[in-house]
Parts: sequence; structure tokens; C-alpha cells
Amino acid sequence: FLVAIKAQQDAGDHAAALATAERMYAAFPESARAQFEYGYELHRNGRPGEALPLIQRAMESPETYEEPFYFY
Repeated sequence: FLVAIKAQQDAGDHAAALATAERMYAAFPESARAQFEYGYELHRNGRPGEALPLIQRAMESPETYEEPFYFY
């Protein structure tokens, strides 16, 4: 999922990156990385109200994943 999301971001295809991040989150809903990637893509696609809870959840996760903290 992550390679596809990065390629779609690099190509400027934010709608595709959002769809891929959504599939990743659906497959791994407890993953802080999946929560952040989906939240980040929601934000980039103009849906900050939906993005914020996912990013906050990723930040609160006991899983070690630092990127959400750089987002804020």
C-alpha cells in the first residue's frame, strides 16, 4: 500500500492516493501508519474534519510511529 500511495502522491493523483490509503486503513484499522496515511490523504483532499480524528488516533497509539507528530 505504501509504495502505491507514494507513487500516486508523486504523480499528483491525490484522489487515487486517498482511495489506496482508505483500502490500507480498512485492511489495518489498528495500525498507526494506516490511520495517519488515511488521515493525511483526507486532509490533502479537503476533508480536514474527517482527517483530524484519525491523525490524533495515530498519535495516541502505543505503536512507535513518529510521522504524525511532524504533521502537527
